[in-house]
Amino acid sequence: MTTTTARRLTTMLLLSGAAWAALSSLDEPAPGPVDAGSEKAVTALVDQPGSHALQAIPASFERVEGYRPQIEDGMLLKPMGSCSGPVPLPRAFDDACKQHDLGYDLLRHAHKTDRTLPASARRSIDDQFERSMRATCEERSNAVSRGVCDGLAQAAVTSVRINSWRQHGSTPGHESALSIAAGGAAVITLGAGFGLAGIGLRTTARRVRREWSGAPANVTAVQS
Repeated sequence: MTTTTARRLTTMLLLSGAAWAALSSLDEPAPGPVDAGSEKAVTALVDQPGSHALQAIPASFERVEGYRPQIEDGMLLKPMGSCSGPVPLPRAFDDACKQHDLGYDLLRHAHKTDRTLPASARRSIDDQFERSMRATCEERSNAVSRGVCDGLAQAAVTSVRINSWRQHGSTPGHESALSIAAGGAAVITLGAGFGLAGIGLRTTARRVRREWSGAPANVTAVQS
């Protein structure tokens, strides 16, 4: 590894650490009593068939959230939910998005009843979202179509995970401008850092290949 590459990697790590520290100090959710009913419903939503998950929905959910979850294609979901993200998504992802919306509404339900859920609850909802999208892509027999599907799924999942990261795994909702800015800075720093590191590593690899092949780079011939 060249000195330049090492400096780039060091700078990346330092800036990323600073951005993460700034982010972690903002809008940290206050601890509170756990909503056991909503927590049980989230577990059922991500681990069990729709019929079982429906039975686990808290009795107050429909009154608080204004709708009753429905079962479609064996999945319990928010009937008026939809996909939203950095890129338009195909209709094949609709069920995964609607199920994810229901999961987030369970988090909001706990918050509205003055209780909370651990960050692991939101993480499990995001994990299930990714599994559902990947399963949808696996159903495509054409390799090109499956590759495009996987790319779109990755974009959606990445967006979701960044939002969860920014919000510390707490209740989905409004963020301060400072928190959003810090999260964006951290993501940009990580992306730029890895990009710089990649350029440096590729340059180093090319130099090594040239030297191994007997054609060293930037060597001036010495005349006898």
